[in-house]
Amino acid sequence: ALRGGLAQRGGFRAFVAHHHHGGVAQGGGAPAHVCMGGSWRMPSHEQQTELISNCTETWTKQNGVNGILVTGKNGGQIFLPAAGDQWGYDLYDGEGFLGKYWSSSINPDYDHLAYYFSFRSDNRLLNYYYDSRYYGQSVRAVCP
Repeated sequence: ALRGGLAQRGGFRAFVAHHHHGGVAQGGGAPAHVCMGGSWRMPSHEQQTELISNCTETWTKQNGVNGILVTGKNGGQIFLPAAGDQWGYDLYDGEGFLGKYWSSSINPDYDHLAYYFSFRSDNRLLNYYYDSRYYGQSVRAVCP
């Protein structure tokens, strides 16, 4: 089941999603589809890795919101807000200096864990991890 909600911050429409057993990847990115409809879905871990490997990132602020601007070799750009993460229902951590984005990929050895990538304002390095699907993290949806 999807837990989370839409947020409107600085003109950016985003949502935080919690993945529970049976809900993260089985629907091909169910949280994105549930919140946005149509063909929207969450990117796979491989797609996130490919994006970051082939792009440059710059720490910036847009409409009063901190985050990274990811620029592709073709000049295309996306802004990823540093929305932090959510522990439990109400506790947010890292807003303004930390970004964590779920993929649709579940850890093959531990199905209670899903892959995500993260960045911080102090090092701007993009790292790949997996974490409990209970935690709320941002979703950057894609539409094929």
